[in-house]
Amino acid sequence: MALEIAGARLLAPSFGMSMPVWATLIGLTLAGLAAGSALSGIDVRRAAAGRGWRSWARPPGPLSAGEESAAACRYNAAAGAAIGGMWVAATWAIAPVALLSGKVATSHLDAPSAAAFLVAAATFVAWPTVFLGMVVPLVIAGSQRDDGPRAREGPSVREGSSNPAAPAHGWAAGGSGRILAWSTLGSLAGTFGTAFGTLPLLGVRLSLAAWGAALMLVAALALVAEPARSRSRLSHAMAAGVTCLAAVMVLLARTAATQPPVGHADRTDGARLIAWREGRTHYIEIVESAGRRFLLFDEGAAVQSIHDADRPLTGTVWDDIAAAPLLAPGDAPPAVRRALVVGLAGGTVARTLAAAWPGVRIDGVEIDPDVIDISRAHLGLSEIVGLTIHIADGRVWMNRRCASRSDGPSPSPPYDLIALDAYRGPYPPFHLMTREFFTLARRCLAPGGIVALNLVDPAGDGGTLTGSAAATLATVFGWIGQIERPDAYNRVLVASGAPPGPGAFDARRTALSTDGATNTARAAADAMAGRWRMAVPLSADARILTDDRAPVERLVEADVWRAVR
Repeated sequence: MALEIAGARLLAPSFGMSMPVWATLIGLTLAGLAAGSALSGIDVRRAAAGRGWRSWARPPGPLSAGEESAAACRYNAAAGAAIGGMWVAATWAIAPVALLSGKVATSHLDAPSAAAFLVAAATFVAWPTVFLGMVVPLVIAGSQRDDGPRAREGPSVREGSSNPAAPAHGWAAGGSGRILAWSTLGSLAGTFGTAFGTLPLLGVRLSLAAWGAALMLVAALALVAEPARSRSRLSHAMAAGVTCLAAVMVLLARTAATQPPVGHADRTDGARLIAWREGRTHYIEIVESAGRRFLLFDEGAAVQSIHDADRPLTGTVWDDIAAAPLLAPGDAPPAVRRALVVGLAGGTVARTLAAAWPGVRIDGVEIDPDVIDISRAHLGLSEIVGLTIHIADGRVWMNRRCASRSDGPSPSPPYDLIALDAYRGPYPPFHLMTREFFTLARRCLAPGGIVALNLVDPAGDGGTLTGSAAATLATVFGWIGQIERPDAYNRVLVASGAPPGPGAFDARRTALSTDGATNTARAAADAMAGRWRMAVPLSADARILTDDRAPVERLVEADVWRAVR
């Protein structure tokens, strides 16, 4: 389990942390465990036939056939743990070729090549499970007691027992159960220890080295703890060698952990790497190009935030979100007093809103505290006027903030604008795309408030994801509009209780220059003019997304495949 969790983070800088990445890694891990279990069965049969010993492991003294078979299984289990641990500890150093090639492929949207390199890199990560899968079956076989001729003749009858078969298999079943229980406890330790311990404290590469070294140390202890009667002459020497190798692996990983992952230090796009960090949910980096700084996650295929110290507008979809209040219902001038940004990242949306609508109070919600820390240090996040930062999952925070009676609005101060800009790789989180979530968002809105949803649109044609999102919004809101951006892979859906009045957008845009608003709002509105649409075509085939069924990943992948074909 530690290998799966840390391995996914190792793949993230090149392939992201999408559903295909997790599915590939988990599938190959299970395949490795199955292969290891099958190989251990062959090894047990060899041991039972007296061919299970390796020349280096043969003990000095004579053993019965049962003792020899069990000891051979125990030595082979220790060897499997040592080899698997060594590979785990060295995974970060073995996989770079596939990781670098995969980053190049994903950067150029070469989907078939990226998929091939993903399988190759995941194979490098999952390969140790072949050796680790051999350990438990061999330990079970090596723990069986040899009771001499009586054991081979059949079950003995415990005095007073009415079931003559019970004592024969009771110990074997009990011993196997205890070993499997310890194995499961080890998996639990790897799961929670990696997620809440080694990853946040040590990072990916040191985590892999530490868990690999722990496996190697367990193998060394098993060699030393072998009973003297069946202990090899070289057991202590092999245990010492394995221990020294484990220490070397950790030291090498500690040295490498101070360097960015492969393919990120020497960039080919002309940008300069400013800072990087292995965050709680992403690999994070800040790069600089042409006087602007960019926040990138994982494989870096998409920009998450832009910071330009000289101007708040970025010329991207985030400007459209800042201008979206001009599409509020009715004809009255928009009043943007409070705004909520879900998916704060480096604060681009919040910065643009603060510049466009002076005096606005902004709640920014971000799930990863490391993103906030690195953005404060390098993207001026702390300088945004009126911004309050909350570290939480967006929906969980909104549930607390906007909790209300089912028959009335939220008792908390409502929002005039809710900007939804949360992404994990190319996918918006499914629980922020459902009818139930949009119902919650509507409860958080002030009368006349709007929701602005940033969507990825790789084909540029308002594909399956946009259609499903619009159809889902239409079950909650009375009006759905959109802001197209032909020069990028994005579009913004705007939802409110009613449409803007005829000519309201142009009137509001014209009034900006005389209403005391800054030039930022007017410039964003001018750039958006001609790109917004009063309606979104709703297809009868569009899926309504619910908490029970929201195949967001499949919808995005369908759009991506249509774009690359």
